[in-house]
Amino acid sequence: MKAYISVCLIFSIVLTSGNAACPETEDVVWALDIRRNYCENFRNKCYFEEETYTGFNITTKEKCQIKCRTNCIRLTSSTKATYRGVTRVFTNDCFRLAHNCRTGETYV
Repeated sequence: MKAYISVCLIFSIVLTSGNAACPETEDVVWALDIRRNYCENFRNKCYFEEETYTGFNITTKEKCQIKCRTNCIRLTSSTKATYRGVTRVFTNDCFRLAHNCRTGETYV
Protein backbone atom coordinates (compact mmCIF):
# COMPACT_ATOMS: atom_id res chain seq x y z
CA MET A 1 0.00 0.00 0.00
CA LYS A 2 2.85 2.40 0.83
CA ALA A 3 4.42 1.74 -2.57
CA TYR A 4 1.11 2.52 -4.29
CA ILE A 5 0.77 5.82 -2.41
CA SER A 6 4.38 6.74 -3.23
CA VAL A 7 3.85 6.04 -6.92
CA CYS A 8 0.65 8.11 -6.93
CA LEU A 9 2.40 10.98 -5.15
CA ILE A 10 5.31 10.97 -7.61
CA PHE A 11 2.90 10.78 -10.56
CA SER A 12 0.91 13.77 -9.29
CA ILE A 13 4.09 15.82 -8.80
CA VAL A 14 5.22 15.06 -12.36
CA LEU A 15 1.84 16.07 -13.77
CA THR A 16 1.80 19.42 -11.97
CA SER A 17 5.42 20.46 -12.48
CA GLY A 18 5.97 23.07 -15.20
CA ASN A 19 4.37 21.10 -18.04
CA ALA A 20 1.21 23.15 -18.15
CA ALA A 21 0.59 24.98 -21.41
CA CYS A 22 0.67 28.75 -21.34
CA PRO A 23 -2.64 30.62 -21.60
CA GLU A 24 -3.41 32.16 -24.96
CA THR A 25 -4.12 35.58 -23.46
CA GLU A 26 -2.24 38.27 -25.31
CA ASP A 27 -0.14 40.53 -23.13
CA VAL A 28 2.93 40.82 -25.34
CA VAL A 29 6.37 40.81 -23.72
CA TRP A 30 9.14 42.49 -25.73
CA ALA A 31 12.70 41.34 -25.07
CA LEU A 32 16.13 42.29 -26.39
CA ASP A 33 18.95 39.82 -26.76
CA ILE A 34 22.04 41.88 -26.08
CA ARG A 35 24.55 39.20 -27.17
CA ARG A 36 22.90 38.39 -30.49
CA ASN A 37 21.61 41.94 -30.98
CA TYR A 38 17.98 41.27 -31.91
CA CYS A 39 14.46 41.69 -30.59
CA GLU A 40 11.86 39.01 -29.96
CA ASN A 41 8.30 39.24 -28.71
CA PHE A 42 6.40 36.66 -26.67
CA ARG A 43 2.63 36.24 -26.46
CA ASN A 44 2.67 36.74 -22.67
CA LYS A 45 4.90 36.40 -19.60
CA CYS A 46 4.36 32.61 -19.48
CA TYR A 47 5.77 32.16 -23.00
CA PHE A 48 8.69 34.40 -22.07
CA GLU A 49 9.41 32.39 -18.92
CA GLU A 50 9.27 29.10 -20.85
CA GLU A 51 12.06 30.29 -23.18
CA THR A 52 15.16 28.22 -22.47
CA TYR A 53 17.58 30.88 -23.71
CA THR A 54 18.24 33.26 -20.83
CA GLY A 55 19.96 36.16 -22.62
CA PHE A 56 16.81 38.25 -23.02
CA ASN A 57 16.09 41.51 -21.20
CA ILE A 58 12.50 42.77 -21.13
CA THR A 59 12.13 46.20 -22.74
CA THR A 60 9.55 48.37 -24.50
CA LYS A 61 8.09 47.69 -27.92
CA GLU A 62 9.64 50.88 -29.31
CA LYS A 63 13.16 50.05 -28.14
CA CYS A 64 12.85 46.44 -29.22
CA GLN A 65 11.51 46.97 -32.73
CA ILE A 66 14.65 48.90 -33.67
CA LYS A 67 16.45 45.53 -33.42
CA CYS A 68 14.05 43.32 -35.42
CA ARG A 69 15.76 40.63 -37.49
CA THR A 70 16.38 41.67 -41.07
CA ASN A 71 18.69 38.97 -42.46
CA CYS A 72 17.16 35.51 -42.59
CA ILE A 73 18.62 32.66 -44.62
CA ARG A 74 16.15 30.73 -46.80
CA LEU A 75 18.01 27.41 -46.64
CA THR A 76 16.12 25.84 -43.71
CA SER A 77 12.71 24.19 -43.77
CA SER A 78 9.37 25.98 -43.55
CA THR A 79 7.40 26.23 -40.35
CA LYS A 80 3.70 26.62 -39.50
CA ALA A 81 2.57 28.98 -36.76
CA THR A 82 -0.79 30.13 -35.39
CA TYR A 83 -2.01 33.51 -34.21
CA ARG A 84 -5.63 34.24 -33.22
CA GLY A 85 -6.81 31.04 -34.86
CA VAL A 86 -5.07 31.72 -38.18
CA THR A 87 -2.35 29.31 -39.26
CA ARG A 88 0.35 30.61 -41.56
CA VAL A 89 3.41 29.05 -43.19
CA PHE A 90 6.72 30.90 -42.85
CA THR A 91 9.88 30.18 -44.85
CA ASN A 92 11.54 29.24 -41.56
CA ASP A 93 11.53 30.23 -37.90
CA CYS A 94 13.75 33.27 -38.52
CA PHE A 95 11.14 34.72 -40.90
CA ARG A 96 8.39 34.03 -38.33
CA LEU A 97 10.33 35.83 -35.60
CA ALA A 98 11.09 38.77 -37.93
CA HIS A 99 7.39 39.04 -38.87
CA ASN A 100 6.33 38.92 -35.22
CA CYS A 101 8.81 41.63 -34.33
CA ARG A 102 7.79 44.00 -37.13
CA THR A 103 4.03 43.55 -36.68
CA GLY A 104 3.65 42.83 -32.96
CA GLU A 105 1.73 39.65 -33.81
CA THR A 106 2.72 36.56 -31.85
CA TYR A 107 2.63 33.58 -34.18
CA VAL A 108 3.67 30.46 -32.25
